[in-house]
Amino acid sequence: MASARYLNKVKSKVQTAWRKGSDPVEDLEDVLFELHIGYLLHRCGHFSDIEYEKYGQVGPDYTVSLPDQSRLNLEVKRIREGAPERSIEALKAEICEEIAASKIPSGLDLHVRLLGDDELAPSLAWLKRLQEAKAHIVRSILEATPPDEAVPMDGGKTYPVPGFEGELELCFRRPSGQCFDHLRCDFSETPVFLTQFEYQKFRSDVLAKIRSGQFLTGDVNVLVLTTASITHGDSDFERAMSDIGQHIEEKDSAFFEQRGFKNLEDFDETGRRCDEIR
Repeated sequence: MASARYLNKVKSKVQTAWRKGSDPVEDLEDVLFELHIGYLLHRCGHFSDIEYEKYGQVGPDYTVSLPDQSRLNLEVKRIREGAPERSIEALKAEICEEIAASKIPSGLDLHVRLLGDDELAPSLAWLKRLQEAKAHIVRSILEATPPDEAVPMDGGKTYPVPGFEGELELCFRRPSGQCFDHLRCDFSETPVFLTQFEYQKFRSDVLAKIRSGQFLTGDVNVLVLTTASITHGDSDFERAMSDIGQHIEEKDSAFFEQRGFKNLEDFDETGRRCDEIR
């Protein structure tokens, strides 16, 4: 795949994702993953030709020609981070931005611990309560910030956030290195919002790709999945594939009809074109 051949197409896709996407960062990450697959194919060096979106948006992402004249089509899909995780990351960024904008005179670092670093199971209700209390959290930080000299060099000073005792903890520390003239803020790792239904995202995306008609009759077709989500892993993918297989064994035509296929036979005929899902 000569890079110059698709330079304009790639530039257009990147610009569209960044400027017109509903979620520019995630849209751009989707495009970059798609391009990374092309890079890996090119690096392999075993293909006589690699074509990018040969059939436009209605076909696979890559069409690879093999030395024996056969063809391999690859369609790629990136599973995005879950909505709760993205929401709390946005909230953390907003709080840190407000603290930075307030320019509290301080040489301290502030580390905000969420849910005792996963000691408690987070919930969507807890996330909503946290979002509604953003102004209260910022105000609590401003009021709790101690003088630099009140924080020991070999430790720190810890305060709870009123109303969130045991859930949010403010840890002020004196940095041993370079000191700044205003308070700096960071957060602990984002807690994981597990619902036990994460496999359904894999299942939905696999069925949508099969239904799309992007796999071509007569060629070898492969669906490549990756996940950027801390809540969607290999076990969820395996469960999704097992669940689809169970509905096939039970001849559950209604399941496939509810997901856009005419019936089980329609899924079976369309699904046969996909030779491998990785």
